[in-house]
Amino acid sequence: MMKNKNNDNIVINLVDKGQDIRKITTDKNGVILECDFHASMYVGRTVNLTVSIPNSPLTIYNQDGSQREYFGLIVESVSKKYKVRFSTY
Repeated sequence: MMKNKNNDNIVINLVDKGQDIRKITTDKNGVILECDFHASMYVGRTVNLTVSIPNSPLTIYNQDGSQREYFGLIVESVSKKYKVRFSTY
């Protein structure tokens, strides 16, 4: 089994404050690839990863390029998720 580190994804876990969305997965540039709620609204939008630190509100770029802080979505943790590919030798 080999880890393909060229395809690192970032997982942003959100503090549970009763909201439906708890986890967002982005590519290394912050483009949202998947989330656990309202995927049609969020997938393809970009998270500002430079300010995505624990205990801060999630910041997402709007379609016009401006940023919006989501004060109801507080970052709990940010971690890397490796895509794993299996190969036989």
